[in-house]
Amino acid sequence: MSEANITNKWYKFDFHTHTPASLDYRESNAPSAKDWLQSVMTAKLDCVAITDHNTGEWVDILKNAYNEAQSEAWFRPVTIFPGCELTLSLGATRIHLLAVFDPSATTEDITRFLGSCELQGSFGDPENCFTTLSIETVVKKISDANGIAIPAHIDITKGLLHNVTNTNPDLKKHLSLFESAQFIDSSYQENESIHIELRKDTAHLAMVRGSDSHTLSELGASYSWIKMGCPNKDGLDFAVRDHAFCVLNQEENPNTVPRSYIKSLTINGMRHCGMNPQNVPVVQLHPLFNSIIGGRGTGKSTFIEALRLSLGRSEDTEELTSVHQDIAAFVDGVTTPKTDIEITFKRNSSDYKANWRKNLPISFKRLNEGVWTVDEGNVKERFPVNIYSQKQINALSSNPNSLLELVDRSPVVNISEWQDNFSEKQRAYLQLCADEVELNRSIAQEGTKRSRLMEITSDITNFESGGHSQILFRNQLMSTVTRTLENAGDVSEITTKFNELCQLPRPTLDLSPHELPFNVLKIDLEAIHAVFDREITNIFTELEQLKLRLEQAKSRRESSIENSNWMVVKKQSEQRYQDIVTDYQERGVEFNSQEYEEWLREKERIEEQLVVIEDDKLRRQGILEEKEGLLSEIRGFRRELQSNRQQFIDEVLSDNEYVQMTIRPFSDVSKVERTFRDMIGHERFASVIYEPDNKNTLLYELIHSDSAYEAKIEAHIKLIETLTQLVNGIEPDGFRGDRRFIEFLKDKYESQPEFLARLACWMPDDFLEVKYSQRGNGTQFTSINKGSAGQKAAAILAFLLSHGDEPIIVDQPEDDLDNALVYSLIVNQIQSNKKRRQIIIVTHNPNIVVNGDAELVNVMEFRGGQVQIKTSGSLIEQNIRDEVCEIMEGGREAFNKRFQRISQLQ
Repeated sequence: MSEANITNKWYKFDFHTHTPASLDYRESNAPSAKDWLQSVMTAKLDCVAITDHNTGEWVDILKNAYNEAQSEAWFRPVTIFPGCELTLSLGATRIHLLAVFDPSATTEDITRFLGSCELQGSFGDPENCFTTLSIETVVKKISDANGIAIPAHIDITKGLLHNVTNTNPDLKKHLSLFESAQFIDSSYQENESIHIELRKDTAHLAMVRGSDSHTLSELGASYSWIKMGCPNKDGLDFAVRDHAFCVLNQEENPNTVPRSYIKSLTINGMRHCGMNPQNVPVVQLHPLFNSIIGGRGTGKSTFIEALRLSLGRSEDTEELTSVHQDIAAFVDGVTTPKTDIEITFKRNSSDYKANWRKNLPISFKRLNEGVWTVDEGNVKERFPVNIYSQKQINALSSNPNSLLELVDRSPVVNISEWQDNFSEKQRAYLQLCADEVELNRSIAQEGTKRSRLMEITSDITNFESGGHSQILFRNQLMSTVTRTLENAGDVSEITTKFNELCQLPRPTLDLSPHELPFNVLKIDLEAIHAVFDREITNIFTELEQLKLRLEQAKSRRESSIENSNWMVVKKQSEQRYQDIVTDYQERGVEFNSQEYEEWLREKERIEEQLVVIEDDKLRRQGILEEKEGLLSEIRGFRRELQSNRQQFIDEVLSDNEYVQMTIRPFSDVSKVERTFRDMIGHERFASVIYEPDNKNTLLYELIHSDSAYEAKIEAHIKLIETLTQLVNGIEPDGFRGDRRFIEFLKDKYESQPEFLARLACWMPDDFLEVKYSQRGNGTQFTSINKGSAGQKAAAILAFLLSHGDEPIIVDQPEDDLDNALVYSLIVNQIQSNKKRRQIIIVTHNPNIVVNGDAELVNVMEFRGGQVQIKTSGSLIEQNIRDEVCEIMEGGREAFNKRFQRISQLQ
């Protein structure tokens, strides 16, 4: 079955139009059939009923013009429904009745029908051409001619209800003949001037609209949207009977599809599916609501698991062991090396396909200008989808907090971006704390350093009080100058260079190995070189003389220094220093001038360190202020997460009367204690850390305080203050802790001081509180923990179906639900959400299929040892309705609930 044939759609339908065949047509110059059609197409109508007064003359004319116009630039497909507007004379009043026939009807068919109505007067005349047959008779004749009777402009002039405000037995009988009527007042049912009983008698009528156009400009001025699988009489008949689902009176085009949806699934080469290349099952899917039905063992689970594999979702169930094992068993037991599962889908107007083959990466391609090309992305990231088996739903209902993962993936929360920003703030806070620890270590040495400084200062003072410091300083100065003078007079390197130059070999000229053409040339060259050689000899002689002069200069310098006044002062300084040494020796004490020098150096070093410590104090104060600001920012950012989560939940469940969800900050009790223990690194000391009935334990107030965010933050701050006191050896008032625990904390802080900083910016996980309405009407909400398995599953399903706009696939969600829950919950959620997301449900409950109004039903069967698609189509098609009634227990009852007169549809 091709994609074009699998879907029903909404058709823009003008039910009441006129052509120049009506004598009251108001164009001064009658338009051609081609002009008339162009106006219809310009109005973007999909269907139009030709309802001239008492004639079908233009039906064939328009059909012929339609065929001829298909090459025109303005052409667009339109389905022409032949018909007429009958005038019925009922004594003193006349009413108009539309007769609409199948598009296959011709002018001859309309004329034959009109003849059976015993018309009086000329065709096309709205006043003087009429029938005196009863309403019942005319309606029966329309039905016998395979048409649909629709009262024209029922609530105004020439309408069945014109100036009628109350009902009577005859009127009630007449109204029961019709399934639809053209209403001018779309709020007729809310009009309080109409008696309530009359409103009840018209409540079953589908309100359809038509322009009643008598000029080209009026065509399409009023219309209805009609949902049909195929635009024909049967499709229209079904739609008006099922008008709650299939008739809309609005301007907006309801033919919208989600931005992403699965188009088809093809299974090749499975053990019991697709082994016959001549009969490969291809499951076509509608962009909106799809039902997969079939008896037991017909391959419904095969469809689900094939979807899961081809979409790269087999690893999503790793935390659910039994589900994951089922998937692994499916892969091992059903797939073969020849298995090829192909899925096609559309996302943001682009077409993609993915192919799953056993033990190979998923092939992922995109359709570019009609050619499938490899896409560098992967199907899991490119095509988000939610797949839920009954086991998964049960697991979620047992642990509702796992739904937070779905909440966090929403654009409102965007947990990945939030987590990146939050982690960055935490890292910044931890770095500040690490900087503070280092500064504290530095500042903690201040007392020791000041004490040492006082001691050294005292030693220096005592030393200097004896006048020794000046002698020592003078002696050190003379020693320094001596070294400087010695360095300045050191010409050893120059002497070495002179010696090296003097030892260099002199260049020689030897021409004997070479035979010159004339002897005179040899003599000439040797004479030139002899001059050069004498110059070299002179240079070497001068080098020797320079070397001698250098030695003489050095000697004269040394002699001058030895006889200088400086040398006299130097010797005096050395003598005074030697006198001090002799004095110390005579007293039996060793004189160490280096110690004094070390005191001076150490004093300078300590003074510099104390300056750094003062700077560190200022830096620490800045860090403390920055820490406080950043911690406040972290808390505010964490509050933002809770608010965004709650905002998203409120948006999703704004109109949901079955389930309520509330984010309770820091209240996931199971994780609070476990995370705290992980952070401190200890599994014992329950009597200190947490006991549910012990208010004195560390975590009691954090866990049991009011669930308001402010109260939780206050409890968290108090916890950190208590821990800070404990690691500093201070027992808070009222604390009755184990001494071993306190010692453990002190040791922990000593070796890993960052653990306290991590606790300070630790924000415990939120808890998702789920409640359900026992009556399903938005009242008497009770904790999900107190509900039955069915009620728990229902609450989770209510959220899953409401949440997100990506496709959702659910496998038999009704297993734990009674029919009341199925109808009030699942059906309502399907109807509310299917316009914005694709929904695929594997089910054996007919209420889901029928009252959920599945756009497409795929009927599966097991035949010839293979899973096959028996048939597929919409509920508009009789064979699909027959399959629902045959396969699904309660199928006929479901149809009866949706269609009060189902027998008329057979």
